[in-house]
Amino acid sequence: MTETSEGKTPPVPRGLLVAVMAALVLGAFWFFPDKDHLPELLEWFKGSGPFGWIGFGLIYVAVTLTLLPTSVFTVGGGFLFGPLTGFLVVWISENIAAAACLVVGRYLARPTVERMVAKRPILSALDRAVRDRGFSLLVLIRHSPLVPFGILNYGMSVTSMPVGTYLAATAVGTALPAFLYVYVGSTLTKVADVMAGEGGDSGPGTLIYWGGLAATVVATVLVTRAT
Repeated sequence: MTETSEGKTPPVPRGLLVAVMAALVLGAFWFFPDKDHLPELLEWFKGSGPFGWIGFGLIYVAVTLTLLPTSVFTVGGGFLFGPLTGFLVVWISENIAAAACLVVGRYLARPTVERMVAKRPILSALDRAVRDRGFSLLVLIRHSPLVPFGILNYGMSVTSMPVGTYLAATAVGTALPAFLYVYVGSTLTKVADVMAGEGGDSGPGTLIYWGGLAATVVATVLVTRAT
C-alpha cells in the first residue's frame, strides 16, 4: 500500500495501540448483546426519541469497528424509526462508522490492517485502482452485497485515496442501499421479523441484491484492469 498524501504516518506507541483496540473490542461486545437481549435493546431505541437515535448510532459505530455484522441494525433502523428518520439515522451512523474505520486503519493500526488486506487480493488491488477511478469505484463497491461494510472500510483506509474523496464517495455510495434496507425494515411489524431478516425477498430486497451484484461486477472489472 502507498503512503498517504501527508507522508509517512508516524508510529503509534504499542501500549497506546493495544489500549485503543482493546477498548474498541470490549466496547462493541459490551453494547452488542446476544440474540436473547437484542429485541429489548431495539425496543428501547424505538421508545427513547433522540436518545434512541444516538444510542443506535454509537452501537452501529462500535459494531462496525470490530467487524461484527451490522445487517440487523441497518434493517432495524427502518423498523424502529420509520423510513425517513430511519434512513437518516442509519445513513449518518454508517458514514461516521466509515470515518472511524479510516482513522483506525490509517493512523492507529495501519500495520495490522495492511496484513489483513494483504490476505484479500481484491482489496490489495484497490490501491492501484483508486488512483484513477477512486470516487466512482468506491461508490460502486458500496452497493455490493458481497463486500462486508467494515472490511471494505479498513481496506480503503490503507489505500492512497484522499480523505475527502473517501468520505464523499462513502456518503454517495451508502445512500441508496441504506434507504432500501431501511425501507424493507419499515415494512416489518415485529422485532422477531427484524431478527429473522424477513423482507429480503420483497421488491426492495430483491433490488438491493441484484443491483448490488451488478455494481460488484462493474467494480471488479475496473479493479482487474488496474492490476
